[in-house]
Amino acid sequence: MKNSLIFRSFSVIIIMCLLSSCSASVPATHVRAEILSLRDQTIADISEYDHSFAASIKRQAGYAVFGLAANDKLPFPSDMAVGVLRNQQNSENVFLLAQTPSLNDVSQRLLIVFDSHSNMMAFISQAKTFDDIDDLPEQQNYQFQPDIINAYLVAEDGSYQPIALQPGRYWQNNNLH
Repeated sequence: MKNSLIFRSFSVIIIMCLLSSCSASVPATHVRAEILSLRDQTIADISEYDHSFAASIKRQAGYAVFGLAANDKLPFPSDMAVGVLRNQQNSENVFLLAQTPSLNDVSQRLLIVFDSHSNMMAFISQAKTFDDIDDLPEQQNYQFQPDIINAYLVAEDGSYQPIALQPGRYWQNNNLH
C-alpha cells in the first residue's frame, strides 16, 4: 500500500514534469523563481568571497542583479539580461529586462547598488512596462549618474569588480509581477 502510494506520487511528478517541458511557454512563476535564484545565488557567491561586502549591499536602499538570458529556462532573447531589483525598504521585487553593453558575458552578473530610495524609484519609473516580449516598447538608453549608484561585475566565484555602468535600456514585465 505504502509502495503503491509512493509509486503513484512519483508517476504524477514525472507526468507533471513532462507536461511542463512540452509546454510552449514557461509559466511566470518558474521565470520569477529562476530570476530570484539568480539574485540569491549572486549574493551568496559574494558573501562567500567577501562577507562584509554582501552585508553592506543588504544595508543599502536596494540592489538589482542581472544575468544574460542565454539559457533554456528563460523565454527571452539571449542578448537580453534578466534581473530583479530588490527594494530593501518594503521587500518588494521588480522584475526587469535589460540591454546594456556593461554585461556581455554569460558567466558574469551585473550588480547595481542604489544608495537612496529616491534614486532607485527614479530608475524603476523610467523602465517601461510590457506584456509580450514581441511587443517591447521603444525605450531610450538610461544613463545612470555615477554618484548615485555603484555597479559591479560579479564572477561565478563571487569575486567582483567595480565598473562604470554604460547606458542601457530597461523594461519591466507586467506578467512577472
